[in-house]
Amino acid sequence: RLWMRAALEGWSFARLYHNDLLEHVLTPIAREMWHEAGIADDGRPPNAGELEIVFNLHGSLMFLRIRRDIYGAPVLDATEEIVALHVRVFLPGGLEHMKVMHDSPPPALAGPPLVL
Repeated sequence: RLWMRAALEGWSFARLYHNDLLEHVLTPIAREMWHEAGIADDGRPPNAGELEIVFNLHGSLMFLRIRRDIYGAPVLDATEEIVALHVRVFLPGGLEHMKVMHDSPPPALAGPPLVL
């Protein structure tokens, strides 16, 4: 809740979280997805579209915390199983679309990701 509140209040350390998330979590996941999809890592960073795919998984997992910590809704006490379920559901479509975003992204998604 603290990060959500900080972002809503415009505190600068919430912006640092976004950049760290991109660098240390989402970019490595995108590169692993390249590997799983048979895409060679040519050393360039993931484009905006590739990172949007990974943000999709991140968002689904974070929404578990939002449901519990922001909405006060009950969430099953089976974190490992729930995360595994989200990953299993995400991967088939995520890998297929990663190939598209890597090879021929729409112009609006071809550039670098937005950094704060």
